[in-house]
Amino acid sequence: MSLIGKIQSELRKGLPAVERKDVSSYQDVSDVDLLEGYLRCCNAEDCIWPTLLFTSDVHIVGLGLSFSEIDLWWLLSMRAAYFAPKKQRRSLENSILYYDVDIGGAEAKAADRAKRYMLGNLGVEVVTVSAEDYKEGYKTICSMIEARIG
Repeated sequence: MSLIGKIQSELRKGLPAVERKDVSSYQDVSDVDLLEGYLRCCNAEDCIWPTLLFTSDVHIVGLGLSFSEIDLWWLLSMRAAYFAPKKQRRSLENSILYYDVDIGGAEAKAADRAKRYMLGNLGVEVVTVSAEDYKEGYKTICSMIEARIG
């Protein structure tokens, strides 16, 4: 079973019994509806880790996030689908920041530009850090995160 399938299974298990009995088949329930039911009833101790993408500020550092990492892209898409259509949810919206190190001011490849564009469309703030090497870039990112979270 893929990570997406496992997450969907956990979301289905997290629905309260009252909501479960009203659904003839979980296949009839959209992922966004499953997510809403899950987020409403989960406790911080009982939640699965992907829940953090919907409930906590997240800083993504050191991941290439290529388009082959479909599970993470699916979660980010679910988050965008959850928050975008309902204004009352936007007050609950958390921040997700993706840090990208730009070595020596080299022009970004087409794939990197596409990735940044897609992340922006999914509500992820892309922070590009210019540095001479990755070590310097990651030190800068650590300082930025430390200043942000205080």
